[in-house]
Order: sequence, then structure tokens, then C-alpha cells
Amino acid sequence: ADVQSAKLHFDLNTKAGLQGMNESTPWPTPMVIVPAVYSEFDGGVPDWYTSSIASQGRVVYLYQRRDPNAPNFIPNYGFEAAVYLRFILDFYDNLPDFTAFVHGKPQEHNRRWLEWVDCVQPGLNWSSLNPTFMHRGMLGWVRDKKGPWVEQCWRDFLSAFNIPFPPKKEPYVAFYCCNQFVISRQQIQRHSWRSYYKAYKMLAQPPFKCHQGEPEWDKLFSGSGLGSEYCHVHPVWDQIDHRMATDLGQWDNCLKRETKEDCEQQRATDPATSVTARACVWTDNLYFYRDQERYTRSNPTKYIQLPPQPHTEEPIGNGKDAAGAMEHLQHVVFGGLPMIPGPPTKETWCSNFKPGCPGSPC
Repeated sequence: ADVQSAKLHFDLNTKAGLQGMNESTPWPTPMVIVPAVYSEFDGGVPDWYTSSIASQGRVVYLYQRRDPNAPNFIPNYGFEAAVYLRFILDFYDNLPDFTAFVHGKPQEHNRRWLEWVDCVQPGLNWSSLNPTFMHRGMLGWVRDKKGPWVEQCWRDFLSAFNIPFPPKKEPYVAFYCCNQFVISRQQIQRHSWRSYYKAYKMLAQPPFKCHQGEPEWDKLFSGSGLGSEYCHVHPVWDQIDHRMATDLGQWDNCLKRETKEDCEQQRATDPATSVTARACVWTDNLYFYRDQERYTRSNPTKYIQLPPQPHTEEPIGNGKDAAGAMEHLQHVVFGGLPMIPGPPTKETWCSNFKPGCPGSPC
């Protein structure tokens, strides 16, 4: 099956005229889609692939992760992040105008992702291809006794791109879920090839560890004892429920509720969100659906103190922590945004996607 899968990927690249691409071969279209595929095509090549042809203004470039003896092989570590970085390394001096980096089943996070790709503004630098916007700090990983390793991985990832982060400060981000985005050639080349290579070594090269050696305890917020830290509890609007975000229409409608009455009415009539545990919470001049249990856990200081608990040994294996670092920091490294940017607005989407274009988020 692995050999057959690798052959399929080779044949698809060949059919698209992309097998053998190098640093001097021109891309047939301004937009190239790079999916992180393992076995997602085993049941059949998806329609979004077969429809991505030169006449549509986009093509798909494939890597494979199952046969090390076949072309375009990447070790199956680091999830989608390793594929994204490998493409940048392979074509740094010959990147297409725009690259859309997506999962093997991108529709699971945004059913309209391909329409978004087709609606990219010519002046786009970077944009998420997922509408789900959320906040996250170290709290969950500290509770899982992995805090130091996850925080160290985040710091190492930022360091690879020469992005400083203060010692003893909790890495806390507002980000777009799930690591699917579109980016311009110029935006990628803001960072050097060497920086991407440093990041890639954390994801897809032996020993497949995000960080080697002991954590830098003198810099970590999570600390060696994990007993005295104060971790963020998500402020009120951190837990905005965007599980309906796969349908941008529902998500957009929710964002536009300007009064509590409007929000309650939408909540009562929207089957995706009308459950008793949810409430309409006023924040940032808009009402949002909120999980009531999580809401009552918040407090004005936005911090809690954790009971003493030992940390685990360094997690190793599939590169999940390294991939997670890229997911949580993609907007910083690729988008050039601060750690905690404001939530997306209509202006955000319209600066990156064409208004009136079918399926556009603008």
C-alpha cells in the first residue's frame, strides 16, 4: 500500500506537469496548493485535486510520506508542518506567487477553503484559510504535566526565526485554528532559508525532537517545579464557540449579533449552537455564544494558581509538539502579527479576499 500510494503521488505530480520541478522551472499558475497528505488519497483522489488545473489558475504539488525509496518523500513526523516547511526549503528561490498550505482533508476545517483560495486578493501577504479564531496559553499543557516541553518548543520555534520572546513570560496567543493558510512569495522570503531549515530540523529530521537536552529553566514561565506558576484562565471572549465555523455563514451571522436579544434569538433558532449550556456573552462590542461552564471559571484577574505537580519526561515520537508550535505561532512567523492580535473583522477578510467573489469570506 505504501508503494502504491507513493506511485499515485508521483503519477499525479507527473500528470500535473510538476514532477521534476526545480529552482529554475516556472510554475504553471500563480497559485500552488500544497496539501499534507498521508493516506487521505487512498480512497480516491478528491475533487478539489482533479479540479486544480492550470486553466483554473491553481495546481497541486504533492509530497508523500510512506515510501522512502520513492520521489518526494518526507518522514511522517511533524504532521502538516513538516510538509509546509519542506516545500519552502525545496523552492525557496523559485516560489509561486502564492502558496496555499492545507491538510490532506482541508474541508474538515473550512468547507469553503477552495473558494477562498480562488478569491485571494493580488496584494495578499498572509491569511488563514480557517475562520476559527481562539486564544490559548500554557494552562492545558501544565495541567497535563507537559508545560515545560511545550513552552520550550514554542520558544525554540520563534528563535529559529530570530523572533524574541521575554523570559519568564507565559507564551499566550490568539490564533487561527488548525494551520491552514495562504501566503505570498514575498512574505515567505521575509525569513531566510536558514531559518526555515532550523525549524524543519525540529520537525522532520532525526532525532525528531523539538528540543534536544534539558529545557532552559531560567527562561521558562512553566518552571521546573510546576507548582508556583500562575497560568492564564481564558478571558471571557477566549472561549468563543466557533465549532460552527466550518460553515462561514453561521459563524459570520453569530459575529454580527449586536444586541443580546439578537444573539438569544439566533441561539434559539440555530441548531448548531442552541444547547442549554451556552450563553450569549457581551465582549468587544459584540455578543458571542459561550460555554457557560467555562465562562463561570473565568475571574477578573485572568489567572489561577496550580497545585504542585511534577512534569513528565520530554515527549518524543510523532513531532506533535513541534507541529503544535507552528500551528499556534503561524500568525507570528508567517503573518508577521503580534502574539495576541485582535479577532478578525470584515475588514480583515476583505483586505485579503475579493468582495463579490463566489464563496469569498469578504
